[in-house]
Amino acid sequence: MRLVASTEQVRDAVQQAADAGKRLTVRGGGHCYEDFAFNNAVETVIDLSEMSSVRHDEQRGAFEVEAGATLTDVYERLYKAYGVVVPGGVCYSVGVGGHVSGGGWGMLCRRDGLIVDHLYAVEVVVVDAQRRARVVIATREPDDPYRELWWAHTGGGGGNFGVVTRYWFRSPGATGTAPGSLLPRPPAEVLLSAVSWPWEEMTQQAVTPLVRNYGAWHEAHAAAGGPYDGLVANLSLSHRSNGQIGLLTQMDATLPDARGLFDAFLRAVSDGVGVPHGAATNAMGEHGPMPEFATPRRLPWLQATRYLGVTNSVLVDPTLRGDHKSAYVRRNRSGIPWTTLYYGENYPRLQRVKAAWDPTDFFRHGQSVRLPGA
Repeated sequence: MRLVASTEQVRDAVQQAADAGKRLTVRGGGHCYEDFAFNNAVETVIDLSEMSSVRHDEQRGAFEVEAGATLTDVYERLYKAYGVVVPGGVCYSVGVGGHVSGGGWGMLCRRDGLIVDHLYAVEVVVVDAQRRARVVIATREPDDPYRELWWAHTGGGGGNFGVVTRYWFRSPGATGTAPGSLLPRPPAEVLLSAVSWPWEEMTQQAVTPLVRNYGAWHEAHAAAGGPYDGLVANLSLSHRSNGQIGLLTQMDATLPDARGLFDAFLRAVSDGVGVPHGAATNAMGEHGPMPEFATPRRLPWLQATRYLGVTNSVLVDPTLRGDHKSAYVRRNRSGIPWTTLYYGENYPRLQRVKAAWDPTDFFRHGQSVRLPGA
């Protein structure tokens, strides 16, 4: 394990691993999927958790965030000091390094997009064909010769092209130099709601309209610019053994008739279910019981964000580990490779970036981008 505190230390650690022919992976500031950073083949792990600063970079006209910061670090600093936000995820302990490079989805996504929609630049330690480590800063500027490396980090995932040491954020349409104008401002207040339906009463005739209504509502309100831009809802179709199906909703409370809009949404989702919803008294995925939100509560945005990040005691216990299995795709018989399911038509382009910036496949893991022809 190499605990680093600067980009130069990262570069030196990468060079030493390259010189010794050691397999290297990276640990950002937060948690990770099993086998990505730690496995029997790995000989050196670079730990970025000491690189957690968040600051305004006047020279670049953007906010600089080191890759070891967690989402809580970012939200607290940006909002308290400048009144702005990047639309990232809910869990407080997610590390910025991997979250951003994978796309970054969160509770403000319908209003402000993904976190990478606001990514201006990325600093990466790369290794060339001669196994020499160097530092590259790639931006979204159209004339930047390194722009493809920036693009690859707007959803291509971490651990593929190099070690990300820092990001810079500035919204594409931002003008001026004042820090408060460079990123979106979150709602001053939000409506937070958590309701549930008891599994013991949920027949197929009840579950089917609930799921269909939820999907149909989002299809009908998919276009940007409508009154529901400020609403995000997660339907947790937990196993019957959990006891409840949960619906967590956050709504921009500053919108005209925000409560009326929320009530209409909940009626649309509940239409035809035939089972009344009640309080969420059981844990729902990463969130703990939230019975006090059976009726929507109006909270300051930062307070609501903190609450959602730490409502489950499991999430705030660093000694615990979890083993999860996804069932989003129950039958994948089409013959489509996972790379297409992940990246669609972008995968060949990501492979070209891989060949240009990591020609020896020095950075890799179980689901990394492969070199062309591999």
